Amino acid sequence: MKIELCVHEIAALPFAQHRRIDRIELCRGLECGGLSPSPEMLRLAQEKYQLETHVLIRPRAGNFNYSGEEKELMLQEAKELQKAGARHFVIGALQSDGTLDLGWLREFRTSFPKTTLTFHRAIDDCSDWENGIEQLKTLGFKRVLSAGGAHSALEGINRLQQMKEMIGKDLELMAGGGISPQNVSGIIQILNPDAVHFSACSKRSGKGLFDQDHLSFDQHKFEGILEQIV
Repeated sequence: MKIELCVHEIAALPFAQHRRIDRIELCRGLECGGLSPSPEMLRLAQEKYQLETHVLIRPRAGNFNYSGEEKELMLQEAKELQKAGARHFVIGALQSDGTLDLGWLREFRTSFPKTTLTFHRAIDDCSDWENGIEQLKTLGFKRVLSAGGAHSALEGINRLQQMKEMIGKDLELMAGGGISPQNVSGIIQILNPDAVHFSACSKRSGKGLFDQDHLSFDQHKFEGILEQIV
């Protein structure tokens, strides 16, 4: 089983390197579910810390039904990040009816034929996730990240089990969402996923005029989760 750390701030990078995390998902703005990171942060993760880095491509917070301009922006962001060294992307897009945006997903696959693709938790907002899983197989995705249609992987464990049966050996199932030291071992025992995905973040209260409440990497939570896995 692989371990993937969701990284949205520099402070997490040395811990991921030191504890030999299998890979990271790099993003920014985790408070809104994650947005595309900068090329500079990608270079830092890969060149200084030598981490296998999977890059989130997401232009804004909110739902996954994107306008034409937003989809073009995502393609351009991915091209710039590829120039900076990205070889693995994490993407997702839905149509207004909640089904996969197959047209754009095919365009992305064609534009980046040699990259590894992970479909993110947009699958949890998909109106027809069973058919969506089959479509991801035909599109050449490597894995899917899911909390089983719930806020957390533990709440969605029943659907995650159904997903695992459907996926078989054609896709990797990565459980993510609300992973904590208290629930990770139970999720692994019940599901036996191909990977687990977590940020190990805690909410911090801002004190300054421009310092708002935010999510920050929590070393103790990080170590607590790893103790339950390894």
